[in-house]
Amino acid sequence: MTLEYNDYEEYNDYDPLPTRPRRRWLEILLLTGFVVCLLIGLAALLVLLAQFRTSRPGLSVTPVQAIQTTAIMPQLALMQLAGDPVDGLAFQAMNAGQLETSRAMLTYNAPISGAGNIELLMQLAHAYQDQNQPLAAAQLYRVVQTMTILDSSTSSFERSQALVQCSTGLLSAGERAAALDSAIQAKRVAEQAPELLPAQRSQIFATLRPLATQLDDPTFNSQIGELVRNPFLKPAGFITATNWLTLATPLAFNADLTTAIATRQQRARELSQRIDLTQGTDIDPERQALAQALIDEDRLRHDYTSSVLSTGLSLSQQFWLLEQQREWLILKVRVAQHGFGLPVVSSWETNLDALQQELSISTSRVTDVLNAFANAQSRPVDQALWRVSMLKWLALQTELGLYPNADPAEIGERLRAAQVELSRFGSAPPLPVAYVPDATPPGFRIQPFNPQ
Repeated sequence: MTLEYNDYEEYNDYDPLPTRPRRRWLEILLLTGFVVCLLIGLAALLVLLAQFRTSRPGLSVTPVQAIQTTAIMPQLALMQLAGDPVDGLAFQAMNAGQLETSRAMLTYNAPISGAGNIELLMQLAHAYQDQNQPLAAAQLYRVVQTMTILDSSTSSFERSQALVQCSTGLLSAGERAAALDSAIQAKRVAEQAPELLPAQRSQIFATLRPLATQLDDPTFNSQIGELVRNPFLKPAGFITATNWLTLATPLAFNADLTTAIATRQQRARELSQRIDLTQGTDIDPERQALAQALIDEDRLRHDYTSSVLSTGLSLSQQFWLLEQQREWLILKVRVAQHGFGLPVVSSWETNLDALQQELSISTSRVTDVLNAFANAQSRPVDQALWRVSMLKWLALQTELGLYPNADPAEIGERLRAAQVELSRFGSAPPLPVAYVPDATPPGFRIQPFNPQ
């Protein structure tokens, strides 16, 4: 027993193993480094998200800026350069599921076709919704709203129906504020358009009733409820419309320009067919041939316009010629922005800023002719009416992105003054339009009627 006890004591006499001193400064340093790296990573993520939100096209961008050119089908888009009708091509592209191709065609063609594009644009917006692309759908509803407000060639009933559809579509796309904005526009048309029958007003207000409930805006919901109960309004004023297209007196192109146009169309068709055949490979010879044809036509168009303008044209002939020049410049800008789905004329791409400035100047020249038309009217009230119509046209070009560098607030102020002038002659517009910078999104809107 004694031996065992001694062994136990001997075992307990061993010194314990030494413990390693904790290096708290190193732990703190490593922890601090981890936190700093984490914060840097989070900051980088926030910057990336902010840049994504900034670059992501929303409702405030112009329709031209919203086009995703990399999604355009070149062989189909080029058929427009080959001379095929735009509306038919846009419909064909839509049915083939080439929605961005259809959007490019309709957007750049909007100032030419006017209200005729509204139905196709609405169908295209529905197609984007069906493909679960709510932002693109909302952008197109925004285009339809703009055209409906600023293009007076449609009837008030059709206008209000289009605005109701825009509101419904924007709500489905998750753009509640913009949907309410569009619904208010539809209500103002139904309230203030003097030519609408009570049955038509009642139909519009009844259509707005379920929409007002979904929009969940108490004030708007209450207003629509009251209008449904009492659609028998008697608004003052009268709707007037001026169709600029009827003013144009076409001129004949000279033989050289006519040949150049035919050559460009043939080269565009050849490139389209080549892309179809090779699936987009080995197309440089055909692309260069089209580029040269476009450059040649551009030179001949410039020479033709300069020479003919110096021959003492009537206002109607000047209007036609300047509109032709402007349409060509829109096409050049589209080519430079790859609006046909592929690069074609590299020099135009390099000089895009200069091309846009040229388009802006061309738009101003067309406006000068329209002002001259207004001044040529015998009655002051007619002069004021033409100025209002001209400024609405100018506002539409600005909203579409086809009047580069324009100041919409300045155009809005000119439009306001022209409408005030019209009111002084006892012809206050029943659907006055103003630029609203804090609207959703900012733009031109129909205002409450004020005969003063």
